[in-house]
Amino acid sequence: MLLNLDNEQKTRKLGNWLAKILLPGDLILLSGELGSGKTTFAQGIAEGLRISGYVPSPTFMIVHQYDGAHKLFHIDLYRLSNPAEFTDLAVDEMLEEGIVIIEWPEMASEFLSNHDLKVSIEQNSDTSRIFEFDIRNERLKRKFEKFDPAILLSNAPTN
Repeated sequence: MLLNLDNEQKTRKLGNWLAKILLPGDLILLSGELGSGKTTFAQGIAEGLRISGYVPSPTFMIVHQYDGAHKLFHIDLYRLSNPAEFTDLAVDEMLEEGIVIIEWPEMASEFLSNHDLKVSIEQNSDTSRIFEFDIRNERLKRKFEKFDPAILLSNAPTN
């Protein structure tokens, strides 16, 4: 599935919609260049999970944990110096407790073949982004089949 979104608000709304169908144990990978919208999308997911407060890029901390409707672990692998460092993060344990979002999964791709959803974000212009979804989880596939892009145009909150 491909979506072309032309502003940050729609990116957040898409993340908010996705949050409603995620469950603990789901592993979401966010791929894209710097500034492509990975963290904005993750912030939308956090909003949809009713996580209060600002959700920054976890670049310097590598892992941020949040409590909301479900526990959320937001991981950024950009600063890993060696893919083997990924095993020290104990992502399997995080998946037992909540939803895991990983930015820059390319840094440890050999450890992430069992993801539920990979979202690749390509910057089309200063404000436009192309989202491509690789959905491997059957439950999520069924939900995405019912997705109506019109919700991204509405001014109503998706909560």
